[in-house]
Amino acid sequence: MKLKQFASLALVLSAGAVLGGQSFAQGQPQTLQNRGGGGGGDGVLEEIVVTAQKREQAIDEVGIAITAFTEDDVRELQFDQIVDLAAQTPNVNINNTFQNTLSNVSIRGIGLNDYATNNNPAAAVYVDDVYIVSMSMLNFQLFDLERIEVLKGPQGTLYGKNSTAGAVNFVSAKPTGEWEGRLSLDVGDFDLFAA
Repeated sequence: MKLKQFASLALVLSAGAVLGGQSFAQGQPQTLQNRGGGGGGDGVLEEIVVTAQKREQAIDEVGIAITAFTEDDVRELQFDQIVDLAAQTPNVNINNTFQNTLSNVSIRGIGLNDYATNNNPAAAVYVDDVYIVSMSMLNFQLFDLERIEVLKGPQGTLYGKNSTAGAVNFVSAKPTGEWEGRLSLDVGDFDLFAA
């Protein structure tokens, strides 16, 4: 009898500890370590605004599976071409075919296996809300972008294009009234020099 009471008490205490720990964790503010690794201070999670549904929304309010990269993310992850996007985006495969002249985008395993330049791919690519018709037009440099959005799943009703795999949106940085520019210089061992 005492063993049964002890087991019941242990079960109640362990359930209380688990549930109490969860409620404690939910009460804490969401924080994110600074990306730089130095300093050691915590910062508040920043809000990411996307236009995946043709209006500005916070990314956590969008009812679509989406991956978004800001201008700083593109620079830090050293995205140079559209192929570099696949390394940081789950369920997205982008590869170059025909001696790097055609980029084939597959989202969640749905893509185009016929590489003729007049075929419409299953994953639509947009630059500033303009549909890129041919895969041969996808070999552009990722420069001066405000953000990149990768939407997974059918997007035909939202974008007016029957894209069954998803959509990739490239949003260019808007012009400002100030002069600005960027220069990147890499120097290293073994005669490494890149500008």
